[in-house]
Amino acid sequence: LKAIKPEIEKLSKELDELIKKQDEYAKEVKEKYAEIQRLIEEETKKRDRVREKIDDALDKYPKLSYKDKDYRQKRKVIDEQIEALSVEGDKVTAEVNRLWELSHKAQKASFSSNNPFNSQVIDLKERQGILEEPYEDLKYDAYRILAGEVESRDVGLRADMTLAERREVEPYSLEGFKEDEVIVSFDNTAKVISKDRSKIERTTDPRPKETYQSFAVKLKDGKIVTGRSHTEAVKDVPLDKLDGAVDGMITSEGKFTTRPIDK
Repeated sequence: LKAIKPEIEKLSKELDELIKKQDEYAKEVKEKYAEIQRLIEEETKKRDRVREKIDDALDKYPKLSYKDKDYRQKRKVIDEQIEALSVEGDKVTAEVNRLWELSHKAQKASFSSNNPFNSQVIDLKERQGILEEPYEDLKYDAYRILAGEVESRDVGLRADMTLAERREVEPYSLEGFKEDEVIVSFDNTAKVISKDRSKIERTTDPRPKETYQSFAVKLKDGKIVTGRSHTEAVKDVPLDKLDGAVDGMITSEGKFTTRPIDK
């Protein structure tokens, strides 16, 4: 456990940093896309203004008269004006088109599926999962050794119970029986049965004097944690806090009550 935990913590920090970079990248490309859209809007307005000026210049042609002695000069001015505006319009149009291409690329990059940090995050999560699974198993085994509590050693014995039964039924007793020789089942009474089911060795009254609400474990610092089983109660508890933990139950009055622990 001591060897695995630092590695898990190291991976967790690396994962946090990668996720931060992942978020920063997503924010950056979205901001870039928004800025390009703003520039497109500006350039489009500029292009429209140029086109309006060209239209205004074209409107001057019908007003020219051949009889006017300055006709050629006036027409030349209009021609040059339209030509200049056309060149400017072409440049603005080219810029709008260029920005649209950038916009498409930025939009594509902004899709979460295209985040370049995705594969690294997935890889780290897989590595973290590979380490955490045996870590949780080892932690569970360590709890079994420290607590020595029968129910925590074999949660499967109570797998067929409903949640209501788990809250109401007093922990079974294996006093006088070897743990590896018996199975336990519940109906109206708790039964300790031989493994071949040929004989009921002992029948006990499962109903306690008080109604129990949940399984509980009292840690060495005095804190009480609860769960649907003692194992679940200590699932996220640091190992050093389990040393000397006392198994018990929480009653309907909210009282923590202990019971003998089978060694």
